[in-house]
Amino acid sequence: MRKTIALSTHLDVERKKLEKEGILDVSLGIDTKYFLDPRLLFSVSDLDDSFSSSCDKVLDYFKKLIKVIKSSEDSDQLQKIAVDMIAIQEPKGLSIGYGSERDSGASIPESVARRIIYTVAELIKVGIDDPELIELMVLFIDKYGPDSISDLLVHIIYEDLCNFTQKKCKKLKLKTKKFTINGKKFFLPQHPFKDHQIVFVPLEFLSPLPVACDWESVKDAAAHNEKLRKEFGSILMPIIKEQLAKISELDDKEKIVIKESFKKLIKIFKNTEPESYNISLDPKGYYRAQGYIEEYAKKFTAQKTELTDCKEMVEFVKRIIESFKNQVEDMGNSNLLYHRTKTHAVLKDKPHREDVPQMIFHGIVDVHCSYTNVLHSRESKNSAGPVDFTAGTSRTNKVVVEIKKSTNDIVKGYKKQTPLYQKGEKACHAFYVVIIVKDEKPSKRKPITDVEELQDLYEKNKKEGIISPEVIFVDGLIYPSPSK
Repeated sequence: MRKTIALSTHLDVERKKLEKEGILDVSLGIDTKYFLDPRLLFSVSDLDDSFSSSCDKVLDYFKKLIKVIKSSEDSDQLQKIAVDMIAIQEPKGLSIGYGSERDSGASIPESVARRIIYTVAELIKVGIDDPELIELMVLFIDKYGPDSISDLLVHIIYEDLCNFTQKKCKKLKLKTKKFTINGKKFFLPQHPFKDHQIVFVPLEFLSPLPVACDWESVKDAAAHNEKLRKEFGSILMPIIKEQLAKISELDDKEKIVIKESFKKLIKIFKNTEPESYNISLDPKGYYRAQGYIEEYAKKFTAQKTELTDCKEMVEFVKRIIESFKNQVEDMGNSNLLYHRTKTHAVLKDKPHREDVPQMIFHGIVDVHCSYTNVLHSRESKNSAGPVDFTAGTSRTNKVVVEIKKSTNDIVKGYKKQTPLYQKGEKACHAFYVVIIVKDEKPSKRKPITDVEELQDLYEKNKKEGIISPEVIFVDGLIYPSPSK
């Protein structure tokens, strides 16, 4: 049985039908890095009637939170209420965010919630009490990112999302089950792997990354206003970054400066014009990759097999890598690895981030492992860091796979990173898969390319009998069509 599956496949409905109804075709079983952006909720002109009261709910929630924080300095009870309003569990059934291989990822930690409350309380003291403060805290609080904002939004309007899902299920005539949520009954799809509901993600609220996620994004948002952009780069950012941590120690004059700086920061945030994620262009590459995985799964056939010893497991994993290599090199799927123009032309010099080929490989692994008793995981953290993939049936036949783009430091990764992962996972074998996404040529400055250096090092280790990860190269370059 597969551990991940597209919503459309699970519901037995065409992806285009979901898209037409404004529903994201998510990957159930593993989080995909999209977010629900509160700004989009407030900017969409023709909201589905399921969300007619959502904006008021969000405003009321954050206004209440600000009010509680204002009054909580000498009240343990109010501080607990404020913490509980932020330190929420990731809502179930959406498969978006950074929850690794969980649909319901980790909660916002209480320690993070307390830092947010402290920082907001300090800003309130200097006269800043806008509800947008809660979103802007992603700029200052570690481990509070865009996925946290998305979780908060979903937490606040969860019943509205359930109504949206129930309404669309009825229209599409989908199979549902009765669930009781917050004392109310909803008829929603059953999750294929867990005993809880699926909640649809509306495309119109979907963002690849909210603007208030890093300083560079805010700087870009201010670019349309030259004066504001200059002030931000040379004045606002340094002041806010340096003085926010010691705001209680500032004199009255300094507090006025940080107050005005924060007002301008909030103005930038409010004046940005958010755009919903374009699934057709798919600038992050996740949506197109997910669709490919489902097509691969539909065509794949194999007999059920049982794997036991290390040798069998190594051969099995190597066959999967060779299948991945074949799909990229010979089946025309290297284009999944690259960004596209607005006319959908492939930008052969602009590869996607490493998580796209990792996502594709993980999907292929999942399909193959569904025909065996092999357990597999993505980004296992038992070792010195998160190794990309592990597979095995026991502690004695575990195999690890690390996926790298050729534009990364592949030699260093081969020498240090993967051997540590192999040791940490107590794996019997390791594969180091390098996807070539840049046609690097030797030069006077660099007479040997990274790919050539890695190849030479690997061959040298084999010749000298040094145990090291097995290197496999995948040619992911885009070549001209033979017909041209």
